[in-house]
Amino acid sequence: MRRALRSRWSRPLAGLAVAAGLAALAVGLWMSLRAPSVPAGADLEGFEAAHRAVLQPGTPPATTTPLRQAEGDWRVALRGGLRFEHTGQELGPDLLLEHGLLRLGAGEARLLGRAGDGRWVFTQPDGLGDGEGLQLRIDTDPLVERYLLSPSEARRALTGAVTVELLRRPRSATGLAAGGPALGVGLVLVAPSLLVLGLRRRLDRLERSEELVLRDRIERRLRRLRGAGEPGLRRRLESARQAARTLAARCVQQRTLLAEVTGTDAADRLAGALSRGIEALRRIDAAVADVVAGALNRELSEAAAEVEQAQTRSLAALAALTREAAAVQEASVELKRLERAAGVQMDVA
Repeated sequence: MRRALRSRWSRPLAGLAVAAGLAALAVGLWMSLRAPSVPAGADLEGFEAAHRAVLQPGTPPATTTPLRQAEGDWRVALRGGLRFEHTGQELGPDLLLEHGLLRLGAGEARLLGRAGDGRWVFTQPDGLGDGEGLQLRIDTDPLVERYLLSPSEARRALTGAVTVELLRRPRSATGLAAGGPALGVGLVLVAPSLLVLGLRRRLDRLERSEELVLRDRIERRLRRLRGAGEPGLRRRLESARQAARTLAARCVQQRTLLAEVTGTDAADRLAGALSRGIEALRRIDAAVADVVAGALNRELSEAAAEVEQAQTRSLAALAALTREAAAVQEASVELKRLERAAGVQMDVA
């Protein structure tokens, strides 16, 4: 687990997963809050045929599939028409419904318009109860009453056929039913990724060397005093900042070199120099802390003097580190020369 967290890909991959998870959460939230769409006019996109019947004069009445409102939106589409031979009039679906010659059930079906394929589109009859089907039939009574024909004469005077289609469009899911999957995916991506980022940050902090921890602490303390105090004090504080940065960088270099020369005489000297450098950083940190406290108590002058003294000591420690580094480099050159000389003697033997 620790090795995986140290991988250089752990932070970028976790960040990418967080971004993708937040996008999924946004999509899921939008899908959960959006209002269900309502079909407009005679648009039949998404509608499927639930029942189809062909009506002709004289055919018995037919009942369609029950219309349950919970199952979706319903439309009635009509195609074809009848011809009344008595007058020669062509009656389309709109006129058939208007004059009561075509019955769909209780109530009135409102005309929405014509679809692109020529079908006449109506709403379901407003008197139809939930779960009831359409009652389809050709009614000749209006012709009998208006033209004083017998029912059989009225039926014989009508020719043609009308195709009735009952169409249904399932309602799209709303609320958590619609956005739940995307929200779930977002949570699955975001939660573990944030945990990985948190663990990686904590691991980085635990594995940071003491000189880097001290350097960052000094930086934080000095940021609290940014813009405060006299110009001379600010210059001395900036000098302390630079000294801490330089000393910390040199300590990091010496720590790396120490790992390479472990077990040699130079290692002890280098370890001692590194300890003195860290101690100098501790003194700078303590002095800067006094400056912060002094600034809060309006005692900047005395605290600044302490910082300057600590800076002088840190410069001395930096000079000592430089001398030790030069000695280590000379020792390394001497070790390499001895190794080459030993190799030559072995070849001669």
